Formats: sequence, structure tokens, C-alpha cells
Amino acid sequence: MATPVFNPKQSLIGEVIHALERFSPRFAWIQILFSQRDYNQLLVYTKSELESYMRSANRSEYDPRSRQKIPARELTTQWYKFATPRIKKIEQTLPKATVIFSINGMWVANEGTSTNIANQIQELPFSLCSDEIDRLRAFWYSDPRILTMLVERKMVNDISPSIHRYDRSREEPPSLILTPDEIPYYIHMPSGVSSKGLSSIRPAPHFPVGGTLGIGKVMPRKEPSEGTDALQLPLPQTGTSLQETKLPVGPGQYQRKKDEKWNDNGLSLPAIAVLKKIPTLEETLEDEEVQRLNQIVSRNVRTFELLYESEKGTRLLLSSSSETAGDDLESVYIPELESIYGNLDYELVLDKRPEFVVRELPKILNLSASN
Repeated sequence: MATPVFNPKQSLIGEVIHALERFSPRFAWIQILFSQRDYNQLLVYTKSELESYMRSANRSEYDPRSRQKIPARELTTQWYKFATPRIKKIEQTLPKATVIFSINGMWVANEGTSTNIANQIQELPFSLCSDEIDRLRAFWYSDPRILTMLVERKMVNDISPSIHRYDRSREEPPSLILTPDEIPYYIHMPSGVSSKGLSSIRPAPHFPVGGTLGIGKVMPRKEPSEGTDALQLPLPQTGTSLQETKLPVGPGQYQRKKDEKWNDNGLSLPAIAVLKKIPTLEETLEDEEVQRLNQIVSRNVRTFELLYESEKGTRLLLSSSSETAGDDLESVYIPELESIYGNLDYELVLDKRPEFVVRELPKILNLSASN
């Protein structure tokens, strides 16, 4: 019922990258996951429950001793205070498509750091995403088994149990219900004031498909200086097809599983797209261009991910599940983004695990390679 967003629009991702550069953790992995789901029936149920609660709370009890009406205790609660705006939010959402939306992540601090990791995570710009009802808050997990959820790009896309018991528990579900109109607040390339001064990315110019852009609106191209080879990834040419991709053999080599689908060339679907350069705009997109971001939702669980390593900088990852189509990533998702930001320079990789997870995390957790 709450739709917390970060203002101004199209500035969240740039501010998140700024925060990563400021805190400079050893490793950080932030996943934004979203998928279109039909939650209208659940919203109608929730609206009915709220209206029933309001009617009950507005009934006064009569005290025969004082011969006066006694207001219900619910009238003084925060839940009653926000019941009306919650109902209004639901009414605004019902005519629109609904999107299940979640943010997952992992944070590995540098050894010997004196800064509280939890404080750093709470200071990420996500905590500033708010509306008149609520704001986002990070939930802290120390169980390493959550890594499986990250690697498989999983999210809680059935939050109906949480909603059905919400009137009793008040426990917030782990995923939000948004509409496509809120997507551009979360998913976009760095733009505007927040795109300036980013030192951990390799920026790419913005040339929208079918459009023109003045030279003054394009971020100047910055080539890495000497000593920054870590940011230069040995990636294929732009748009390399899955059939043409050749993967290096190394510790992170992908291991085939029995239940995975493989194409004629022996490559698994779906893959992960790693952007070699991130389109960066000095000015925010016009409203017509922003509206195209509303169209990137799908039944597939798609992701928009930031991967940060202090030695390698920030990279952007894209993925899509194969619920509706095995090649949704290259055939639909990436072209949709390219229609807004121009050709994306990316590499397809089959190992869903970041190199840090393969090489360093077992050492940190004292696990053997077989684990």
C-alpha cells in the first residue's frame, strides 16, 4: 500500500553509486528485481479490510454512567491515521498493472574497518525512498545461505500470506507492490546532477534509438588513465550474440546442471549481461523517454544490478528469467533499454556468480572449494 520512491526522479542509481564510492566496501552486490503479477484481487481484499476497520473504529461506545459516547481507542493509533491514505493508494493502483518489486544485496566490508556495516547500509539512498505512508528499511541477514537467493536471482513474488495476516501482525512483506509508473524512480542510468563525479564507472554516451541528442547533453567520454587496468574488462564487441560468446576457463567456470536448458552450442540459458560501459547523462530524460521505462516490466523476473569492488569499480548487470521466453534478455529486455539509452556495450556470461563470490567468499567463510 506504500509506494516509497526517491526524489528527484532518475537520481537514485547515481546516488547509490556515489555512496558505494564513499564507503568503498570490499565488495557490494545490489539487486533490483521486478516482475509483473496480478495482485488486483488481493488489493480489493485489503481495501475491504481497511474499510471494515474504519467503520469499526468510527463507532463510539456509550457509557451509561457518564451518559456520554466514548471514542474507540483505534482513533488515536498510527494505523488509523494512515488508513485513509492507504485506501486511496489502493484505489489509484487498481486500474493499473501491478509489479512485484524487491531489492536484495550483499555487503562485504574491508578488513579492520571501524565503521559499523549496518550503519553504512542504512545510509544508502534506499532509506530515503519514502511516501506519505512509509519508507524503505533494510533488513539485515547474517546467514550465508541467503547467497543462494542472490545467485539464482530469486525474490518473494507471492506476498499474499503477508498481506492476509497484515491486519494482525503489521509485519511488512519483503516485496513491494508497485505500478509501472514507479519503475523509472528505481531503474534508470545515472543522469542529472547525480551522474557527475562518478569515478568507479566507465561512462558511455547516450544516443537514443530513433532520436537525437545535442552534444552538450552527452557526458564526455572518459578513458581510464594509467593504473586503472582493473576497470578494463576483456569483453566482446557490443551486442555479441549468445552463440558467438566464448567464455574463459578459470575458477569461475560454469558447471552444467541436469535441470538446465542448453542451446545447440552447449550454452546455458538464461545468461547474465555485464555492461562494459554505463550510459551516463548530464541531463535527465524527457518525460516521453522516461515513459518508455514503464514498459520494461514482464512476467519474467528481470534484474537491474550494481556490482562494486574496490579494485574494479562499479559494473551494471542485467538478467531475466525464462518464464515466458528463454532469450528474453537479449531479444526483449536489452532492446527495450537500448530504445532509451542507445546501444549497450555488454558481455554475456553464463556463471551467475560474481568472481568475488567464487574466489574470495569461501576464504572469508572458511569454506572449502567443494562447498
